[in-house]
Amino acid sequence: MPSQDKTKRLATLALLAAAAFVLSWVDSLIPVSGALPGAKLGLANLSVLIGLYLLGPLPGAALCGLKILLQTFLFGNAYAFFYSLAGGILSYLVMLLTRKRCSVMFVSALGGVFHNLGQVLVAAVILQTAGLMAYFPVLMLCGIGAGLAVGLAGGILISRLRPILPFIS
Repeated sequence: MPSQDKTKRLATLALLAAAAFVLSWVDSLIPVSGALPGAKLGLANLSVLIGLYLLGPLPGAALCGLKILLQTFLFGNAYAFFYSLAGGILSYLVMLLTRKRCSVMFVSALGGVFHNLGQVLVAAVILQTAGLMAYFPVLMLCGIGAGLAVGLAGGILISRLRPILPFIS
């Protein structure tokens, strides 16, 4: 790959990281979790989804990790870090494994569900109560809804960005 293409890929990665930062901030302003504790739209996942599809698995993982760190430092605490890390890793692995066989919307919805599953599992371990798993069906529905919305936007953006980014494989 020519040096210029590597630079363009890095610049695209940086722009997606900046978008994740802004979308995390916007997400923090939307009071979804007041009605449903632990639920949020997950707008920053749009950057991760685009990175996974356009830049590949490693840049997508880097965006996922950056998103978790940014959200923790700006809007969270140590517990939020562990919840986000568990959810992010589980979600990303599922999206990575299904991205070539499923639609962007379906991959995103799966990511939302597994992100919530990872968070509930960590919360159950930290709080030492398996009863938290009873709340998972509510979070699962939230993850599906938010994942479909993010996946719809992601699918549109991916299809529009791919032709104008010739260095993307």
